[in-house]
Amino acid sequence: MTTQQIDLSEWTFWLPIAFTIFGIGLFILSRFWTRAWFATFTLTIAGVTALTVASPFVGWWLPAQGSSFSGEVDNLFLLIMFLTGLFFLLTEGLILFVLWNHAPKPGTAPLPIHGDHRLELIWTVVPGILLALIAVIQMPTWARMKGQGNESWLSARYESGGDKADLLLTVQGRQWEWRVRYRDPSAPPLARPLEWATHPEASDLHAVNEVHAYPGAKVRLLLRTQDVIHSFFVPELRLKQDMLPGRTVPTWFIPTVPAGTSNETRWEIACAELCGGNHYRMRGHLVIHPDKASFETWYSTAAREQSRRSRPPETGPLARKTN
Repeated sequence: MTTQQIDLSEWTFWLPIAFTIFGIGLFILSRFWTRAWFATFTLTIAGVTALTVASPFVGWWLPAQGSSFSGEVDNLFLLIMFLTGLFFLLTEGLILFVLWNHAPKPGTAPLPIHGDHRLELIWTVVPGILLALIAVIQMPTWARMKGQGNESWLSARYESGGDKADLLLTVQGRQWEWRVRYRDPSAPPLARPLEWATHPEASDLHAVNEVHAYPGAKVRLLLRTQDVIHSFFVPELRLKQDMLPGRTVPTWFIPTVPAGTSNETRWEIACAELCGGNHYRMRGHLVIHPDKASFETWYSTAAREQSRRSRPPETGPLARKTN
């Protein structure tokens, strides 16, 4: 029988204890100083606001933009964050105002205040209108991310016949790895790519935990899962797509890298869905080659190596060593 040792030097052990002591101390202090909660909320809100403003300048912000639609996604993120941040400061400011101006005197209970139906209507309708506007504004970006790359506002179906992908891949998630299959880029386009996802061709290239592409290529991914729900997530691409059992989920991206990049770029592929006990092991890499030529070199080398490994061993008298 093994015993688990607790390391008292780890800060994670002392952190909940420190918060508990702080909470008890604040409660006791508030019994004697009615402004204690006001001071605590003020310092907390000021700290959160200051860290949020400073985060882009100290490397705590969004990762590099790595796809054609990542800028649009970031703009939507900033818009939503601005609106939520504005209302956060407004509501927290009202809380601080109430804590300062309506604090009960020592030894007395706070007076109850009845609600105002007009005020409740305002703070319900205004956020509802803003949410509806955000839903409409994000539709073109959402259509381009989830659809065919067209300009439709409501892209509901994957029109496979009009797919002009440069690279066609199927990525199958399984506990605990990514199985990738590439269709030969030089082969003629398929009329039904979704069927290829479940019916491999002899010329397909197989890989594990690596997706290769090059800047400017339209990459069509057909996502599948072998067991449970997984989620294909590359933060730099701003691409996160759940993979559902029994379904082929199409998505796509066009990779971009900073100008002047001469070496390959590697970004992590993470599973963003808790898929079991070894979920943390499900990591892969998206490899962006500097140009199309270097990608084709990698592809041809990998295809030759796969062909060599899959070739049956020679038998018979010619394969025997002679003295």
